[in-house]
Amino acid sequence: MAQGRKTGGRQRGTPNRATAGLKAAFQKHGDDLVKALLALTKDKDPRVRLSAIQAALDRGWGRPAQAVAVNVGGDTSVAALMERINGRSRGIERGDHGDG
Repeated sequence: MAQGRKTGGRQRGTPNRATAGLKAAFQKHGDDLVKALLALTKDKDPRVRLSAIQAALDRGWGRPAQAVAVNVGGDTSVAALMERINGRSRGIERGDHGDG
């Protein structure tokens, strides 16, 4: 794996040409697609309704944030955490991966 800065690929903010045409085609029919999605929220099958409601909410308000619990144990001050990170980095550079 290359180390250091990334040198290849698309620059940040550059549109993806491979999917630009597809995106434009869907945006052209956006109103109809939204209407169809909203119509599915009234479907007889509750699974279809739930899926359509979730999709509509995700597109209208974004997906909800996902909570992540982290247990770092011991001293959680920034200085202590940085020391733990730096200590691990030095161990990896020496070849000590802590796996045995």
